[in-house]
Amino acid sequence: MGEVARRLAHEIKNPLTPIQLSAERLQHKLSSKLNETDAKLLMRATQTIVSQVGAMKNMVGDFADYARGPALRLNAPRHAQVDPGVLGLYEANVIPIVLKLEATHSEVNGDATRLRQVYTTCCKMHRMPY
Repeated sequence: MGEVARRLAHEIKNPLTPIQLSAERLQHKLSSKLNETDAKLLMRATQTIVSQVGAMKNMVGDFADYARGPALRLNAPRHAQVDPGVLGLYEANVIPIVLKLEATHSEVNGDATRLRQVYTTCCKMHRMPY
Protein backbone atom coordinates (compact mmCIF):
# COMPACT_ATOMS: atom_id res chain seq x y z
CA MET A 1 0.00 0.00 0.00
CA GLY A 2 2.86 2.33 0.75
CA GLU A 3 4.26 1.97 -2.76
CA VAL A 4 0.83 2.59 -4.30
CA ALA A 5 0.39 5.68 -2.15
CA ARG A 6 3.83 7.02 -3.11
CA ARG A 7 3.14 6.49 -6.81
CA LEU A 8 -0.28 8.10 -6.53
CA ALA A 9 1.23 11.09 -4.75
CA HIS A 10 3.86 11.41 -7.48
CA GLU A 11 1.27 11.24 -10.27
CA ILE A 12 -0.90 13.87 -8.59
CA LYS A 13 2.05 16.16 -7.93
CA ASN A 14 3.43 16.03 -11.50
CA PRO A 15 0.83 18.32 -13.17
CA LEU A 16 0.76 20.82 -10.30
CA THR A 17 3.96 22.66 -11.23
CA PRO A 18 2.94 23.28 -14.87
CA ILE A 19 -0.46 24.52 -13.65
CA GLN A 20 1.24 26.97 -11.28
CA LEU A 21 3.75 28.13 -13.88
CA SER A 22 1.03 28.61 -16.51
CA ALA A 23 -1.02 30.77 -14.14
CA GLU A 24 2.02 32.89 -13.30
CA ARG A 25 2.90 33.20 -17.00
CA LEU A 26 -0.64 34.32 -17.86
CA GLN A 27 -0.53 36.96 -15.15
CA HIS A 28 2.87 38.23 -16.30
CA LYS A 29 1.93 38.32 -20.01
CA LEU A 30 -1.60 39.70 -19.74
CA SER A 31 -1.67 42.05 -16.75
CA SER A 32 -0.03 44.95 -18.64
CA LYS A 33 -2.51 44.55 -21.54
CA LEU A 34 -5.65 44.77 -19.39
CA ASN A 35 -7.44 47.70 -17.82
CA GLU A 36 -6.93 48.15 -14.07
CA THR A 37 -10.12 46.31 -13.05
CA ASP A 38 -9.42 43.31 -15.26
CA ALA A 39 -5.73 43.27 -14.25
CA LYS A 40 -6.77 43.10 -10.57
CA LEU A 41 -9.21 40.30 -11.36
CA LEU A 42 -6.47 38.40 -13.22
CA MET A 43 -4.07 38.92 -10.32
CA ARG A 44 -6.59 37.63 -7.74
CA ALA A 45 -7.44 34.63 -9.93
CA THR A 46 -3.83 33.67 -10.57
CA GLN A 47 -2.91 34.16 -6.91
CA THR A 48 -5.78 31.84 -6.00
CA ILE A 49 -4.52 29.23 -8.46
CA VAL A 50 -0.93 29.52 -7.21
CA SER A 51 -1.91 29.35 -3.54
CA GLN A 52 -4.25 26.39 -4.09
CA VAL A 53 -1.60 24.54 -6.09
CA GLY A 54 0.80 25.17 -3.19
CA ALA A 55 -1.77 23.80 -0.74
CA MET A 56 -2.26 20.71 -2.94
CA LYS A 57 1.52 20.17 -3.16
CA ASN A 58 1.72 20.32 0.63
CA MET A 59 -1.19 17.90 1.00
CA VAL A 60 0.31 15.45 -1.49
CA GLY A 61 3.69 15.77 0.23
CA ASP A 62 2.11 15.02 3.61
CA PHE A 63 0.32 12.03 2.10
CA ALA A 64 3.58 10.72 0.63
CA ASP A 65 5.34 11.21 3.97
CA TYR A 66 2.56 9.34 5.75
CA ALA A 67 2.75 6.51 3.21
CA ARG A 68 6.50 6.30 3.67
CA GLY A 69 6.04 5.57 7.37
CA PRO A 70 8.45 6.26 10.19
CA ALA A 71 12.17 5.70 9.82
CA LEU A 72 13.32 2.25 10.85
CA ARG A 73 15.46 1.87 13.96
CA LEU A 74 17.45 -1.24 13.15
CA ASN A 75 18.99 -3.23 15.94
CA ALA A 76 19.15 -6.86 16.96
CA PRO A 77 16.24 -7.43 19.38
CA ARG A 78 16.05 -10.94 20.78
CA HIS A 79 12.76 -12.75 20.13
CA ALA A 80 12.35 -13.16 23.88
CA GLN A 81 12.36 -9.37 24.26
CA VAL A 82 9.65 -8.85 21.65
CA ASP A 83 7.36 -11.88 21.91
CA PRO A 84 6.07 -11.92 25.51
CA GLY A 85 4.26 -8.60 25.19
CA VAL A 86 2.57 -9.61 21.97
CA LEU A 87 1.83 -13.16 23.02
CA GLY A 88 0.42 -11.91 26.32
CA LEU A 89 -2.34 -10.15 24.39
CA TYR A 90 -3.59 -13.53 23.21
CA GLU A 91 -3.24 -15.61 26.40
CA ALA A 92 -6.99 -15.75 26.92
CA ASN A 93 -7.71 -17.17 23.46
CA VAL A 94 -9.68 -20.38 23.23
CA ILE A 95 -6.95 -21.68 20.95
CA PRO A 96 -3.58 -20.95 22.55
CA ILE A 97 -0.87 -19.35 20.49
CA VAL A 98 2.50 -21.00 20.86
CA LEU A 99 5.71 -19.49 19.54
CA LYS A 100 7.98 -22.00 17.80
CA LEU A 101 11.37 -20.67 16.88
CA GLU A 102 13.24 -23.29 14.95
CA ALA A 103 16.22 -21.20 13.90
CA THR A 104 19.51 -21.86 15.64
CA HIS A 105 20.33 -18.16 15.64
CA SER A 106 17.94 -16.22 17.87
CA GLU A 107 18.71 -12.68 16.75
CA VAL A 108 17.08 -10.78 13.91
CA ASN A 109 18.37 -7.44 12.71
CA GLY A 110 15.26 -5.31 12.49
CA ASP A 111 13.04 -2.64 13.97
CA ALA A 112 11.50 -3.83 17.25
CA THR A 113 8.23 -1.99 16.57
CA ARG A 114 7.85 -3.49 13.10
CA LEU A 115 8.76 -6.97 14.41
CA ARG A 116 6.08 -6.58 17.08
CA GLN A 117 3.60 -5.69 14.31
CA VAL A 118 4.59 -8.84 12.41
CA TYR A 119 4.09 -11.00 15.50
CA THR A 120 0.75 -9.35 16.22
CA THR A 121 -0.43 -9.90 12.65
CA CYS A 122 0.67 -13.54 12.74
CA CYS A 123 -1.10 -14.08 16.06
CA LYS A 124 -4.29 -12.55 14.70
CA MET A 125 -4.12 -14.69 11.58
CA HIS A 126 -3.65 -17.88 13.55
CA ARG A 127 -6.53 -17.24 15.89
CA MET A 128 -9.04 -16.59 13.09
CA PRO A 129 -11.30 -19.54 12.27
CA TYR A 130 -10.91 -20.89 8.72
